[in-house]
Amino acid sequence: RRSPSTLPNAAYHDPLTGLPNTSLLADRLAQALARAQRSGARVGLLHINLDQFGALNERMGVDAGDTALTEIARRLAAIVRETDTLARLDGDAFAVLLGELDNAFEPAKIAACAVAAKCLDAVAPTLLLNAEPCQLKASVGIALGAGHTEADALQSAATRAMYHAKQVGVDRYFVAATDTMPANPAMASA
Repeated sequence: RRSPSTLPNAAYHDPLTGLPNTSLLADRLAQALARAQRSGARVGLLHINLDQFGALNERMGVDAGDTALTEIARRLAAIVRETDTLARLDGDAFAVLLGELDNAFEPAKIAACAVAAKCLDAVAPTLLLNAEPCQLKASVGIALGAGHTEADALQSAATRAMYHAKQVGVDRYFVAATDTMPANPAMASA
């Protein structure tokens, strides 16, 4: 298998936002987990989903939705560290891969929650779409893993946590339980 650096840029980037796509995210997640296994650090994965984006698309049109996605991608990119990976998963979903977090659970959780809160704050400001002000909110699921965590398990945990946050209400994040950490039922809102 060739590494991402030897493949065309389009194969690993979302055509709308220019962000890494799911293929590049999977590659970087595997690398982050391998580094975590060597260093003992934790890895965080945030699954960000825009709330009620489908309704916006229906009401304002796909072009306005694309403009919103591009702007949200720009805002999220402005708040993540250069060493982290912001990716577009599909539709109205994004992910942030946080590498090299503290090896202790609580400090890693605090750092991941701080990033999640920044993501919610970045999504919240009003957008101007078709000359009409529009405000989006998001739900964020957080999963933390260590070097022996399976990438699929981490992704599934982040997705489940996002759906849990979405069930409770908009503008929330939730920390999931994975095989390497205890469940944390506490949720926070931005």
